[in-house]
Amino acid sequence: MCIGNDDSVRLRRTRQVTVAELSKHDLKEDSWIAIRGRVYDVTDFGRKHPGGEILYTASGSDATGVFNAFHPKSTWNLLKDFYVGELKDDRSQEAKEYDADIARMRMELQRLHAFESSKLYYLWLVARNLLILTPAIALVMGFPNNPFLLVLASILVGLFFQQCGWLCHDICHHQLFEKRGWNNALGLLIGNLFQGFSVSWWKTKHNHHHAVPNVTETCAGGDPDIHTLPMLLWSEKLLEGEDLDRLPLFLVRNQWLFYFPLLCLARMSWLLQSIVYMSEPSTVFIGGRAMKTGEITGLVLHHCRPASHLNTLK
Repeated sequence: MCIGNDDSVRLRRTRQVTVAELSKHDLKEDSWIAIRGRVYDVTDFGRKHPGGEILYTASGSDATGVFNAFHPKSTWNLLKDFYVGELKDDRSQEAKEYDADIARMRMELQRLHAFESSKLYYLWLVARNLLILTPAIALVMGFPNNPFLLVLASILVGLFFQQCGWLCHDICHHQLFEKRGWNNALGLLIGNLFQGFSVSWWKTKHNHHHAVPNVTETCAGGDPDIHTLPMLLWSEKLLEGEDLDRLPLFLVRNQWLFYFPLLCLARMSWLLQSIVYMSEPSTVFIGGRAMKTGEITGLVLHHCRPASHLNTLK
């Protein structure tokens, strides 16, 4: 008996996949995900996924929430090529009600226009940050030999970096503009030029964080924001499989004391990792070759301009 293409597709779509069966496909080499009640095999696509292997963090689970958060509506058309079957939702009633509550909350926030940004508010934030930086520059240029005023200028620059950090956080989340290109361009200004860090490096790391917040491990790695051993320990689960005799337990036991001093060094770590990231191929940068060129230019200007001013102060 021959089955036509339409019948074949129809028969495939009647396949029922249980949550238990879905959970077994949780490897990079065998990766299934569920989105809105349908199951997809993304094993091969994960290697070509524009967002990288972050796709595999959802392997073996329902990825509806994270898919909606990371993708525009146009990507729905791509899913049909990876279709496996329908998800048989045999979870507990409590789990179903929880997901329903989240969906209702998202719809309510959309109804209230909570995801729409105020352009004037963000214009004020940019202006305010520049107002913080301006007196710092004036103090350094006008009083290069006054230690007290130089310390004051340093405090202002530190405040400028801190405020720009949260501003760039919102921009790189594409919270300001609907068009990603505008957000990326402003991210280059606030991130690379003003602060000296790579927005592509940060987004790669931060997207992974939001895909699996506070999750210690997946087949594509856990939340990078909590993998800070041996300096800081955020969860006892992170100790599983570790050789405790080789860990500097003194740091872990006294992290309450070292926390803020370590944060003072975090900026140096970010800067170094951003510079190293520039050696990566253009394909890993948001926006490709043009973005990589813009990022390198921003970093060079950020780090070289202060050095040129130091020569004039001698």
